[in-house]
Amino acid sequence: IEEVPGAGPALETALSQNDIQIIGEQWVGRSPIMEQAISDNKVAVIGDTLKGGATQGWYVPQYVMDDNPGLRRYQDLPKYSELYTDPEDPNKARFMNCPSGWACEVFNTRLLENTELDSTFNNAHPGTGAALDAEIASAFEQRKPLLFYYWQPTGLIAKYDFAQIEFPPYDEACWQDLLLANGTSNCVSGAPVSPLAIAVSTPFIASNPELTQAYKKVQFTSDQLNGAILAMSENKRSGVEQALVFLRE
Repeated sequence: IEEVPGAGPALETALSQNDIQIIGEQWVGRSPIMEQAISDNKVAVIGDTLKGGATQGWYVPQYVMDDNPGLRRYQDLPKYSELYTDPEDPNKARFMNCPSGWACEVFNTRLLENTELDSTFNNAHPGTGAALDAEIASAFEQRKPLLFYYWQPTGLIAKYDFAQIEFPPYDEACWQDLLLANGTSNCVSGAPVSPLAIAVSTPFIASNPELTQAYKKVQFTSDQLNGAILAMSENKRSGVEQALVFLRE
């Protein structure tokens, strides 16, 4: 097996062309590239890796909500904007988005505009996923406020107490528009709970029926997966090393 690093859209395009054969962690219903590849029968997403699905949203540390009982919904954020002052622009607050190029960066930017929160909050982009993690960990360790996008399965969800900002219920049509940088709707929707599975090219399925059946059976609870990711990070283990620990325990 050769491991190929890359940004999500580039890897998804490569998978649809059978230049790579497997993406081990695929969020279902989040990528227009994948939806097109599935409808063209070039790719299939198989199994149900995470019991209950992967979740995502806008968060603050739990202690921020505890200290500010009126803060629950996205509509409440402007009243508490002074908590999140942007160090580079003290006249505005700061929302910590995904790195540029990630699918979540697009829908977060659209939500910031559609909720008109962009008049109060700057749209901050960390350079990498690791930089986003460092920003969140630093806020928790110093017990400081932070408004940020995040998701699970991840190690930080296992380590810190996150409180999610409430949005309206998930709306499929609205969400599909929010995924598009050039979308036209001014709608607002909460994020879907996404099945988390393994994406494979259809030529791979045809030539590897046994592995395909094995992939369909892989499933973890969120506590197992979040805990494993955290243990990898804190013990500086590779994925292979953590897999062996998981199997032993």
